[in-house]
Amino acid sequence: DGGAYLPAEHVSLTLDNVSVPQPVQSTLGNRRLILSGVSGRTNSGDVVGIVGRTGAGKSTLLSVLQNITRKRDGAVLLDGRDLNSIPRKVLRHVIGVLPQLPFVFKGWTLRRFLDPRMLYSDSDIMTALECCGLLDLVNSLPCDNCLDAIMIADDVVVRRGLYVVVPLFRLRRGDNHGFVLENRSHNRSPGTGSRKTFFSFTQLRMLTFARLVLYRSSYRVLLIDEPPADDEKSGEHGGDGMGQDAGRYAASALPVYDLVKIYFKHCTTFIVAHDKNVLKYCNKLWKMQEGSIAHNICGTGDVADYLNGGG
Repeated sequence: DGGAYLPAEHVSLTLDNVSVPQPVQSTLGNRRLILSGVSGRTNSGDVVGIVGRTGAGKSTLLSVLQNITRKRDGAVLLDGRDLNSIPRKVLRHVIGVLPQLPFVFKGWTLRRFLDPRMLYSDSDIMTALECCGLLDLVNSLPCDNCLDAIMIADDVVVRRGLYVVVPLFRLRRGDNHGFVLENRSHNRSPGTGSRKTFFSFTQLRMLTFARLVLYRSSYRVLLIDEPPADDEKSGEHGGDGMGQDAGRYAASALPVYDLVKIYFKHCTTFIVAHDKNVLKYCNKLWKMQEGSIAHNICGTGDVADYLNGGG
C-alpha cells in the first residue's frame, strides 16, 4: 500500500514546528494553541512514549500523527512526504491505530472485525489471534466456527452505554456490560435459544490489536492510546456466556508492549501511556507540557533512569 505516494522502505517520521489551534474562535480574534511548535524526528524501529498531564496535548499529537486534525501548521513528514499529500485511504493502510474506544459495525462477524478488508484466510486470522494469546478467548465463543460469531446483531436493542452512529456502535467508558457478541444460528446447545457473550473493554481492544498484527506488513507507523495494563486485563470480566472465565481469557492475552517488540520492529511506534511497565520499553520519551515537548529523552537507559527518578 502507498507505493505511488511513499518510498519503498520506511525510514523516518519527522514533525517540524507543528502547531494546532483550538477549534473554537475566540471573541478576541485569537486562538489558543493546543500544540505549539512541536518538533521531533523518529526512525523506523523507534518506540516513542508520550507522557504528560491531562490537557498537555498528548491526544492531539496522536491525531496529528494520524492526520485527522482539522487544521495544523508545520509539517509532518512520513519518509519525506507530508501527510497532507498522501490520500486518507492510503494513510489508513500505513498507519495502524489502537484507540481507547474501538468500534464495530452492526452485523459484522468476528472474522470481518479482524479482517475488514477480507485479505486473509481463516488460518492467517487464527495465527494472529494465537500470536496475541487470544485463542482461548475466541474458542470459548458459542458457535462451531468462532470466526462466524456475530459481534453486534442487526436487530440488537441499543443498551445504555452504547453510542449509535448508524451503522456504528461505540463503547462508552464505565459500562460494565461490554459488547454483545451473539450467534443465533450456530448455538452449540440446540433448543437453548440465543446465547450471548459480553466482551469487556480490554478484550475488545486486544482483538483490535490482533487485527493490527494481522495487517502488520502494511504499516509504517503504529499509534497506541493507553495500552491495556496487565492488572486491567486480569481484573475485567465479560458477561453471560463467559462468566468467571472472562478474566482468565483476558489475562492470557500477551502484553501489548511485548507484541510491539516482536511484530512491529519495522514501524515507528508511538504509545500514550501512564503505565511505567509499558514506558520502560520505549527508546524515546516525549513529555508533553502545555502543548509542547518539554523533555525529549533518548535511549532506553536514559528513559529508564527518567522513569525511575519520578519524571
